[in-house]
Amino acid sequence: MNSVGGDCMVWKRFLAIGLVLLFLGMTVSGASATASFVNATVNGTVTVPQEFSPEKRPGG
Repeated sequence: MNSVGGDCMVWKRFLAIGLVLLFLGMTVSGASATASFVNATVNGTVTVPQEFSPEKRPGG
């Protein structure tokens, strides 16, 4: 009976660690996908006018 309880604890610990690693992997993957999407969206839609100059001041 004691052996069965010990085996159960091993499986529960293994399952808990596996779920944590799965969750962390999905989080990192989701963050990477989000960053890629945002980067592609921003780079694809930003247009700077040709007359734009950082040295110019409004009203100058």
